Amino acid sequence: MSRSLPSSVTIVLLLLVMGAGLGLCRCCGADDRPIVVVREDDGRGTWRTHFNGLGGMSGLEYGKLKGIPITWGIITSYSSNLPSSYLTWADLRNYLDSAGGEAASHSCQHAAMASTYAYVNEVANSKALIEENLSGYSCTTFFQPGTWLGEAHLDAFSGIDNAIGQGIQANYDQSMAYLGSGWSIGSPYYRYGMTNIYQIDYHRNPTVESMIATLDVAAATPGLIFVVSCHGVQETGDTQTYHVQADLLKAFMDKLADLRDSGKVRLMGLHDAYHAAFSPNLNRIPDSGLEVCTLGQLNQFGPWRISGNVSIAGSGGIDDSKYASVIGDRSDLRSGDLILAPGRYELTWHQKRELGYPANSPLIVSLSNWAPPKVSDLRYPVGYTSCYNSQSDVWERKTALVLISDKHPSVSVHFWGSSGSGHGVDNVSFLSAPLDPAISPTNSVVRPMPTGCFISWDTPSNPSVTEIRVCYGLNTHPLTSSEGTLFGTVTALEGTRQELSREMNWATIGRAYFSVFAVKQNGEFSAPDLAYVNVDKTAPSAPKVSGHIRSDGTASANWSSTDAESGVAEYRYAVGTSLESDDIVNWTNTEETSAVLQALPVGNTLFLSVKARNPFGYWSAVSSGPLSIRCSISEAREYGDGVGVTVTGIVTAVYSDCRYIEQTDRAAGIRLIGKLSGFAEGQEVTATGNLTTLAGERAILVPTP
Repeated sequence: MSRSLPSSVTIVLLLLVMGAGLGLCRCCGADDRPIVVVREDDGRGTWRTHFNGLGGMSGLEYGKLKGIPITWGIITSYSSNLPSSYLTWADLRNYLDSAGGEAASHSCQHAAMASTYAYVNEVANSKALIEENLSGYSCTTFFQPGTWLGEAHLDAFSGIDNAIGQGIQANYDQSMAYLGSGWSIGSPYYRYGMTNIYQIDYHRNPTVESMIATLDVAAATPGLIFVVSCHGVQETGDTQTYHVQADLLKAFMDKLADLRDSGKVRLMGLHDAYHAAFSPNLNRIPDSGLEVCTLGQLNQFGPWRISGNVSIAGSGGIDDSKYASVIGDRSDLRSGDLILAPGRYELTWHQKRELGYPANSPLIVSLSNWAPPKVSDLRYPVGYTSCYNSQSDVWERKTALVLISDKHPSVSVHFWGSSGSGHGVDNVSFLSAPLDPAISPTNSVVRPMPTGCFISWDTPSNPSVTEIRVCYGLNTHPLTSSEGTLFGTVTALEGTRQELSREMNWATIGRAYFSVFAVKQNGEFSAPDLAYVNVDKTAPSAPKVSGHIRSDGTASANWSSTDAESGVAEYRYAVGTSLESDDIVNWTNTEETSAVLQALPVGNTLFLSVKARNPFGYWSAVSSGPLSIRCSISEAREYGDGVGVTVTGIVTAVYSDCRYIEQTDRAAGIRLIGKLSGFAEGQEVTATGNLTTLAGERAILVPTP
């Protein structure tokens, strides 16, 4: 079992902040006050040490005094075998019984393992040992050790599906690793592999002032889950990397206790936080009105970051509140990283053109969305969109529709200044905006082709819908059925899967934002379904080619290519008497990765050439390779020098620079020249290479693999 008493020690903060009153959602009764989870990694023995910065108390004693629940990341071998350096099982039980929290696994040995099997054992055995030594407490959370390497270092979603990731999911209800960090509001969609955004260890340079400012923001953000972590404890002024200073820890626990006692936050273990219920319509932007945060060092991890000429105005915003002033080219007001579930959202904000700035200089809005690691797959659900104000010093509400991709959890909203511009920004909102399938098209899918595009969707079962209209923009999704560029229209067939296609010149497009509308006879249109294409202008890899031709002129040809961004849409292949030529078989398009070719001439070297194209029409370089003749050794000896052959035989002699093989019927033999490791006497082998004659002796030159 996990305990949910007030907690204040080891630091992984999960905050769900409500703001006013008790934070209860009127529509569903959910408690949307922030939850704070304090996470400690390793269970270090310095939590038992008394420090002046803690008023002469230890971290354990002060946490129990303040009633701060802690989620302890336990390294089982350390707690069992290193009592002088790490917390013992008795220490951990005493704290959990007194202040609440949770016993989480941080592995058995916190070390790199020699095999996948060993890692999986660490996952399962650590849980069992924790539950054995802390009977009555369930271990349902796993903290990934930073020392785990290779496939065990969970920093990409592919790791969720490997044996180690599957082992974690089979044994635990949630885990933390390296898939992304950010401000998480509402019930977590990604329960495995995310991490905290905030730490109070010395190496992250926290101060008492910045910590308090950060907790104030968290406490003012409804539904926020905010994770803060630390390791050991050290005296005030000491500078060990993975230790929190005692005075900061004391201030941190004091602040948490005050926020809890005033009803502004809830404190609990990670498991309970991840399974808390929240109302579904929470704003995913923390401190959306910029009323609490202090830009700069006090809130260096968000919820807002700045570059260039950005400041907070104390009045003049919506309802004369605070607002952000963004002045001039490349000034950027950026939200902290947000962790969002995949789906459809609506981004809204208020902007005004400051007095004295020209009407033709826009505020530019963009939204970036990435998969871990950040640079691996960056998308822009809102491109660089110019937003103008019709009047000066008047607040206007703006809207953008947003589609967040699966396994792209990290999102950031940007408000950029432009040359000569001056704008105010206030009341930013990022709300989930699911569609009603009885009214709007749903499940839209875009399938790009080298010269065009298909888009398909589910048409609502609604007899009042007479037409489906598809529009697209180059920076953002069209909001109405008359915006953007018309992709096409089709008569609605209610309750069916429909599609449209048209030609597209992908060379002139970077991204395409599709909106699919259901339109009634009177012209009314539904909220649109969204689809998004990020045009991949990098060609696939040069194909790998291989093939053999038999003595009857029949050839088996094979090839393969990869394109990690968009895949391979088609190939072209040809056969000729020289590299990249097609004087034997003309260039032929195919979606297959192999072909059987008939009636080819035998006796001279032929070359197979292949290139690959991605869905947007970008071709790879051409790869060419010889089609070797698959034949017996006796047949091979009759071909001229330079002809490629593939033969099979028994190794009869082994020398440092060559091997000899002969047919199984001993009718013919031939010399193989090359680096032929593994060709042992008596072994049946197959060799491919070009024929040659050395001092009257026929041989095959086998290339180095």
